[in-house]
Amino acid sequence: MLITNDVFHAFLKCETKAYLTFSGAVATECELKDGQQRIVEEYKRRYFGICRAHCDESPSRIGTSFPQDFDDQNTRFIFDCLVQADKMVSHIHAIERLPSPGTDTANVCVPIRCVPAEKITTHERLLLAFDALVLSQHFGKLPPFGKIIHGNQPIASKVTLSASLLAAVQAILGKIAVGQTISATPELVLNPHCSECEFRTRCRQIAMEKDDLSLLSRMTAQERTKQHNKGIFTLTQFSYTFRLRKQRKRDIDKPRKYYTALTALAMREQKMYILGKPALPLTRNPVYLDVEGIPDQDFYYLIGIRFKRGTSYVQHSFWANDLAEEQVMWSTFIEAIANIDNPQLIYYGNYEKVFLQRMKQRYPKAIETLSFLDRLIKESINVLSIIYAQIYFPTYANGLKDIAQYLGFQWSHRSASGAQSLLWRHQWELTKSPELQQQLITYNLEDCEALECVVNTIIQLNQRQENPEIAVDDNVVRAESLMQGYPYGERRFSIPAMEAINKAAYWDYQRDQVYVKSSKRLHAIAQRQSKSRMQAFTVDKIIVYPHPVVCPHCKSTALNKRRRNSRIVHDLHFSRYGIERQILQYVSHNYTCYECATKFHVQPSPWADRKYADFSDTWFQQASMYIPGRYPMKALHIQWIINTHIQCHWRGGRACPLASRYANVSSNALAS
Repeated sequence: MLITNDVFHAFLKCETKAYLTFSGAVATECELKDGQQRIVEEYKRRYFGICRAHCDESPSRIGTSFPQDFDDQNTRFIFDCLVQADKMVSHIHAIERLPSPGTDTANVCVPIRCVPAEKITTHERLLLAFDALVLSQHFGKLPPFGKIIHGNQPIASKVTLSASLLAAVQAILGKIAVGQTISATPELVLNPHCSECEFRTRCRQIAMEKDDLSLLSRMTAQERTKQHNKGIFTLTQFSYTFRLRKQRKRDIDKPRKYYTALTALAMREQKMYILGKPALPLTRNPVYLDVEGIPDQDFYYLIGIRFKRGTSYVQHSFWANDLAEEQVMWSTFIEAIANIDNPQLIYYGNYEKVFLQRMKQRYPKAIETLSFLDRLIKESINVLSIIYAQIYFPTYANGLKDIAQYLGFQWSHRSASGAQSLLWRHQWELTKSPELQQQLITYNLEDCEALECVVNTIIQLNQRQENPEIAVDDNVVRAESLMQGYPYGERRFSIPAMEAINKAAYWDYQRDQVYVKSSKRLHAIAQRQSKSRMQAFTVDKIIVYPHPVVCPHCKSTALNKRRRNSRIVHDLHFSRYGIERQILQYVSHNYTCYECATKFHVQPSPWADRKYADFSDTWFQQASMYIPGRYPMKALHIQWIINTHIQCHWRGGRACPLASRYANVSSNALAS
């Protein structure tokens, strides 16, 4: 099967998406993805127009296949061309013909990729390198570099096609080829790209049916792999692993760790769990703040606030058409905050805090008294920092949308999100539509209202903790209460007899581990038992390797003896009277040559780096020759040798982990 640039791009985002793309799976409509594709197409047409305007003397083509229509040496540009070579197909945005920089008279064809964003990501560089590899299949020569056109004011950035970049592309192509050959669906893992993927409905439905761990957005891939190694694959299984550790006195003032398993428990029980005392330091009139911006451009275009004045709520929105109006928007916002009696800013996440600090540095003259702004920033409250690791909602993520929707709040637009707002803003910049502007303002103010809903819930939870007379909500549980029973509840056994066995095991534990600490007599008995268990074998024979005569490198005789090496090996000694255990100690030394400074050591026995000596078919044949009269059957000879070896080296009736290997050797010996 052919590897297209769409499959390659999908693999960078998600392996499952790449598999579904090349297998031709049916995709659902995704407004966010369709909008992003329209933005790219509009940006490409804009760049094509700029290129044609500056290159009137050179012909160009658009929407052709390569290289049939690129034979004309006068053609400088080909736009939207399809290139196919060696099981790879790429829809390259543009190809530019440049004269060779060296003595070679052949021209160089450079791939060009158009990216509307201001900043170039690693994925864009990998896609450009993929285009270059496809081009190199036709010319037999790799382009020295490529170009990425990006930014609102199109800027051409030169990207060198380094060996590490090409190696990364080749590795990805190898993984895609293996996936196409196997034709097996890769492991489904939900990730942040799912919000803009056309297969998100299908994947989320499968994950919900499987109760997959990747549903928890806070769970890292490393933690998920760790749970898989333990045999835990579902959220229900994972929820039973929650164990609340007792906090040390010196760590009481420190923030608690985040328990992912407690989130899984909240999802299983559909209850809110409170850990610690999530205090909300409201000392002034709360002003709920939400900011919208374009991260690539470091530009903020919308500020929304919501506060209470008397018995009614007041909402204000501050809009900036472009970067030139950002300072005016900021100044108007500060004036509105100054007119509020004792304001205290409340926001969700770190985005608004960074916004306040950047605006303070970017426009220091926009406010007369910096102390007022410093107090606003210092006394502001990040609600997410209070919820994190203290309030566990039965939601898969800790985002404002997830928690507010659980609490009953709904946005007017069903697909409202931060990524969707960026798409609306881009469409507004193209059309200047008042409807789109109002849609963005409504979304921003609804975020402020959702934030207020979350804050009111936290206040109610705090009131229940401080005032026992308030009715207890069955949907709210204190995590500390789970420590009252073991394992966080009453222990129940499916088989009644197991309860008696478990009690007996606990008695043994008390006798060996607990009572020993309070009784000197029992402590002395335990020490004697441990000494008998840990008694070392007596070495029967010490084998010392002789001093080497010459250096193996330069044949010099001037050698210096250095560190001593020792190794204990367990072996069996055979005689005509029977078999006995034999403990061998191999001793050798490291040496240094005075002439060439070579460091070496004498090579010990082939099995000197193991705990047990080597056993082979020849070993069994030699063993059977020593006792021909006692056991006439060879099978009994070998079985007796194996059992004797296991009894010699493994005490207490424990199973020998090497028994299977010895059994295989014995079967080979029997067959001979």
